[in-house]
Amino acid sequence: MPVMAAASGVSEFEKLTRRHGVKLSPPAGMSVEECSLAVGEIVGHGSVKSASRMVGLFFVDSTDKADQLVVVVNGEHTAVFPLSNPAKKTTGVDGP
Repeated sequence: MPVMAAASGVSEFEKLTRRHGVKLSPPAGMSVEECSLAVGEIVGHGSVKSASRMVGLFFVDSTDKADQLVVVVNGEHTAVFPLSNPAKKTTGVDGP
């Protein structure tokens, strides 16, 4: 796969969107490394495509995984915020 991506000029990072990303807000005293390992255990370590130590951003390979991610580290729930909230368009129906 990497050979094909290099040949086409599109890397796996260029395919990621905001919908693939989440921001974690770890409790005080919890390292970003602990959060990274927890995210990897939940979605699979190979599914974590990018992580930022400074701000707790994680990008995973599937928008479904990003939407359903819940992280608990050392028995403490870690707040997970999506980078985007896709809005669904609703249309009204004209009634009688």
